[in-house]
Amino acid sequence: MPPAAIPLPDFLGWQEAFETSPVREHVRPQLVMEGSRGCWWGEKHQCTFCGLNGSMIGFRSKPADRFLDELSTLVRRHQILDVLPVDNILDMNYFRTVLPAMADLEWDLRVHYEIKSNIRTDYRRGPGFLQVKDMRDPAAAARMIIDDGALGSAFTHCLRPRRLPDLGAAERDAVDVLIDERLVLRCGDLVVTLPNRMRRWPVPAMSV
Repeated sequence: MPPAAIPLPDFLGWQEAFETSPVREHVRPQLVMEGSRGCWWGEKHQCTFCGLNGSMIGFRSKPADRFLDELSTLVRRHQILDVLPVDNILDMNYFRTVLPAMADLEWDLRVHYEIKSNIRTDYRRGPGFLQVKDMRDPAAAARMIIDDGALGSAFTHCLRPRRLPDLGAAERDAVDVLIDERLVLRCGDLVVTLPNRMRRWPVPAMSV
């Protein structure tokens, strides 16, 4: 069955039972959702420990707007902010669609996703520049140099979460550029730099 054809989960009966359960105070309820089935990585290089067989490994995913609509409906209906997608792996397109939209909701969601271990972004410092390696999308991995003073300053200033209204006009403009490049995440009035600092670079890097 295509994921888009899967109906919205109905947790109303469960929630009614939970509200009257004697163990309620010992349990942290979570919303279980499904955004995709199969594994896009396993289609090419199946992991040794993988439990998916050939008929189940083909990757298929819900459209982003459908997933976000279901998320919004369930959160509003059940008043629960802990979300547990049961996907085998995160749809890489969700980095550009679902995750930014979730941040724009300004809800304090706590979401657990399975991802490939090398899907990350890192940076290291050089004399007057920063070098960033973005591996969040294996199909479009990028290495970039930040040698613009305003961009570099905004990048390092936001290594700890900052309030956007507290930044100067020039720095806010620089942060907007970094947000567009997916190097800074905005959540409400807070902005934070995403890449981690690497002390030892795992592979040679090239300026692009």
